[in-house]
Parts: sequence; structure tokens; C-alpha cells
Amino acid sequence: MVVKKLKFIIYSIELGIIFAALYSSFDIILKIFLYGSLTLIEHNKLILIIELILSLLGIILFFFLMIDIWRKEFATP
Repeated sequence: MVVKKLKFIIYSIELGIIFAALYSSFDIILKIFLYGSLTLIEHNKLILIIELILSLLGIILFFFLMIDIWRKEFATP
């Protein structure tokens, strides 16, 4: 019983991190689509490129963690 509650807490924390990474990545991508190009905000160009790379890494992390959770939860013993 305690182990199931602990697993639930760990999965909740992992999912919270995943959704935070997804929110930030979609937020950055949406800003780029709304501005149309990075040239409109020339002084923040380097910062936006770094944030875009980090957000893409967040999406990749999302898929790897979801696969890991799926394997842990639904793997047949």
C-alpha cells in the first residue's frame, strides 16, 4: 500500500515536470509563430534561440519519460 502511494507521488512529480516543460516549449513556439520571425526582436534573438533549443529538449524529455512511465506501469512481469 505504501509502495503504491509512493509510486503515485513519483509519477505525479514526473508528470508535473513534463507538463511544465511542455508548457514552456509551446509558449516559446507560439511566441515565434505570433511574431512571424525572430528578426522583429533582434536584441532577444540569442535568448529566443537558446529557449527554443531548451524547449525542444523538453519535448524530447517528455516523450522519453512517458515511454519510461508506460514501461514501468504496463510491463508484464
